[in-house]
Amino acid sequence: MDTKRYRHLLSATAITALSGTSCATAAEPVAITDDTRWSVFVDNDSVAPDNHDRDYSFGFAFSLSSPDKNTPWGASDIPLTAIDSVFALQLLDANVTDYALEFGVIGFTPSDTKTTQPITDDRPYASLLYLTSSHTLLPSSQSDAFTSSLTLGLLGIPIVGDIQNAIHTVASGDSIKGWRNQISAGGEPTVRYKLSWQKLLISESGVFDLKSGFQGSIGYLTEASWDLTLRAGHLRSEWWSFTPEAVDHGYKHGSISTSNEPEGFVWAGVSIKARAYNAFLQGQFRDSKVSYDFNEIRHFIVESWLGYTHVFEDNFQFSYALRYETAELKTSRGDRSQLWGGMVFSHTFD
Repeated sequence: MDTKRYRHLLSATAITALSGTSCATAAEPVAITDDTRWSVFVDNDSVAPDNHDRDYSFGFAFSLSSPDKNTPWGASDIPLTAIDSVFALQLLDANVTDYALEFGVIGFTPSDTKTTQPITDDRPYASLLYLTSSHTLLPSSQSDAFTSSLTLGLLGIPIVGDIQNAIHTVASGDSIKGWRNQISAGGEPTVRYKLSWQKLLISESGVFDLKSGFQGSIGYLTEASWDLTLRAGHLRSEWWSFTPEAVDHGYKHGSISTSNEPEGFVWAGVSIKARAYNAFLQGQFRDSKVSYDFNEIRHFIVESWLGYTHVFEDNFQFSYALRYETAELKTSRGDRSQLWGGMVFSHTFD
């Protein structure tokens, strides 16, 4: 069989199906500017109403993005483009509207952080230091959009626990004592590729939009999901440019607005995930003191979110969001849902 021809044929068929008739009217062509944007992302369970220092405990990230590929970070898009070609995305009649490079760190902890002993019935300590390259492709119809990302990271390096302990020592005088028991303790490389598709369902220009989409990823998180996202308020950014449904452990960039004009809107959504593998619970190749087998984990997860974004006249923006996720573990102490908060600070400059 000519596998290359078959893959292209399959991809073209899928793209044709995804680009079918929508109940939303296609938008007018979008003018692409050369503006560059920096963004800072802060996730922490301490900024949520249910303040428990456990599960997804914290995350910090910084990103640079621009629609212009000729930026200092533009070369990072080369490996991602090569992987995209495996899925024949080059067959799309599309333009890349956004190139982004994100550097970040995330950490997970059990509920008991005062013991140095491994805890075998709760979420394990886990961490990721990562670098993510991403871009968004917008077909000429502008009622569909595709985003892909490639994340390279390190699991289990000690510095992540050191960062959390430094913050806790300053804030409360307490320290987190079990980081030596984290997944892949000592450090291990990891990788993930993710591809998402958005479809505009309903749009009232400048007032609200509703979209749905599918996502799939392979690597340290291997899963497929369906999502539904709503925005409402004073909208100036394009519907495809704001993607809170794509935000997860290793990609935050989707939670910023690309507007260069003042705007303010609320946003909400839900995602249903079928997760086959989670390195933060199951470990990877290196032995871990605490990890879980496939049958000890729930593989269907529901996530929801509610947030507000405001873009000021000086192109500075702020967002706040609450995110909820149903339980992943079946173990006694680990069988619980998660709630955390996130903040975004961003600025666009010429």
